[in-house]
Amino acid sequence: MKETIGLIPQVFYDLIGRVFPGSAVLAAGLLIGTDSARIHTIAAQLLDGSGPALSILLVFWLMAAYLVGLLLGAIGFLLFEDGLKNPEFRRIKRQAPADSIEESDLPYIYDFILEKDPSAGLRLAKLRAESHLCRVLVVGCAALATLSLANRNTTLVGIGALVLTAVAAFYLQRHLKVRIWMLTVNCWIILNEGPLTATERNASHPC
Repeated sequence: MKETIGLIPQVFYDLIGRVFPGSAVLAAGLLIGTDSARIHTIAAQLLDGSGPALSILLVFWLMAAYLVGLLLGAIGFLLFEDGLKNPEFRRIKRQAPADSIEESDLPYIYDFILEKDPSAGLRLAKLRAESHLCRVLVVGCAALATLSLANRNTTLVGIGALVLTAVAAFYLQRHLKVRIWMLTVNCWIILNEGPLTATERNASHPC
C-alpha cells in the first residue's frame, strides 16, 4: 500500500507535467505544419483503423508526448532556474518563520513532507507538476510561434494564440512558484513544530 501511494505523485507529475503539455505542443505543431485537407485525411484513416493499430499509435503518441514534455521542461528549468532568487521570494522568506530554509533544502523537504503527510505531499506534487506543465507550454508555444512565422499557411490568429498561451503559462508558472514555496514552508513548520497560533501567523505575514 505504501509503495502504491508513493507512485501516485510520480504518475501525477508525468501525466500533468509532461504527457499533457507534450500532447498539446505536438497537436499544435501538427496543426501548424499540416494543411487542413491532410489533417482530415489522417483523421479519416485513424477512424477507419483497427483497434490494435490505434492502440499502438496511442502508445507511440504518449511516448512522443512524454519525450517532448521532458525535453522542453528541461529547457524551461534553465529559463526559470532563478525563480527562488527574485525579490518576491526574498520577501516571502523574510516573512516565513522558518527563515533558515534555503533553496538547496527544497528537495529534502519535499521528500520529508511526502513521507510524513502523503495528502500534503500529493497536493505539493500536483502544484509542482502544474508548474512543469507551464514551463513546457512556454518553451513549446514560443518555439512554435517562431517557426510559424516562416509558414505562409499560418494565420496571425494562430500565432497570436500561441503567444498568448506562452504569456499566460509564464505568469501562471510564477504564481505556482509562490504557492509551492508557501505550501512547502507551511508544511515544514507544521510537521516539525505544530500549527502556528493566530498571533504567530500575523507576525510572520504582516499586512
